[in-house]
Amino acid sequence: MIKIREGLWLGNIWDIESLNQTRIAQHGITHILSMVEVGGFDSTKFGIVRKEVAIDDVESENLLIHLEDCLEFIDNAIVVCKGVVLVHCRMGLSRSVSVIVAHLMRSEGLSFAKGLAEVEKMSSVQAPREIYEELRGIDGVIRERGYVPDIKAVLHRRLRLG
Repeated sequence: MIKIREGLWLGNIWDIESLNQTRIAQHGITHILSMVEVGGFDSTKFGIVRKEVAIDDVESENLLIHLEDCLEFIDNAIVVCKGVVLVHCRMGLSRSVSVIVAHLMRSEGLSFAKGLAEVEKMSSVQAPREIYEELRGIDGVIRERGYVPDIKAVLHRRLRLG
């Protein structure tokens, strides 16, 4: 697990599979956002609030339709509950990184490139670039309008225009 910001950790499926009470206490994990289906993991035995978004790491999946719910989960965990959230997918490279970058774009007003650079700096992982096309689209809206857009409004505009 890699600390990205206070209250925000990046991980992978092996981090989830190796979770125990000691690791949870060590990192203060109170919430888990799983960007992959995790069979057999019972977060309730650790007292952890968990959200699962079972999407595959393939081009045909649309992360944006899930993104607002994911960002609200992270915001609730960090801001409202004063907790610590672990965001993970299978490898900790694409879906989880995308959600964390989107969180940084919205919460800190970072551009897509700066948000990705922040995550890569902390994790020293070079994530595959082809997975970020959806976030690049949001970044364009941020630069045009000067603020981080409501993801649902962007989706509605895209569907309406075509």
